[in-house]
Amino acid sequence: MNKKILSILLVLMVFLVSCGNQEKLSSENLEKYSALSQSAIENVANGDYDSFIGMCNDDMKNFIDEGQFKEITNLVNEKGEIVEFKEKDGIIMKDKSSGESIKTIIQKVAQKDGESTYTISFNENDELSGFYVK
Repeated sequence: MNKKILSILLVLMVFLVSCGNQEKLSSENLEKYSALSQSAIENVANGDYDSFIGMCNDDMKNFIDEGQFKEITNLVNEKGEIVEFKEKDGIIMKDKSSGESIKTIIQKVAQKDGESTYTISFNENDELSGFYVK
């Protein structure tokens, strides 16, 4: 895996660890943020850099350039095209240092050659602030 992708994953992990109290998202917010997450996943899978970056907060915009995005797209597409979005869950956490509420969706996705799990976070402005795929 490329150093840049590992850096992105490390930033997300540090961010999630720095978050404190967490609770489940309401069903209404789960639907809202899972729809945003699915759009982000589709944007990456389709290689739509402009749409993906348009969803991101300033930190993500400054961190992911087009070359890194292509690497992420290749990683996402290793298991083939998306067949369907499966189970999802969501939590809301407070960042210990800033007090900001972070909404995180865990989304399972069936792909042609396997299944992937995405962890996608959004800040209080509904901007994408974390993107991880396993």
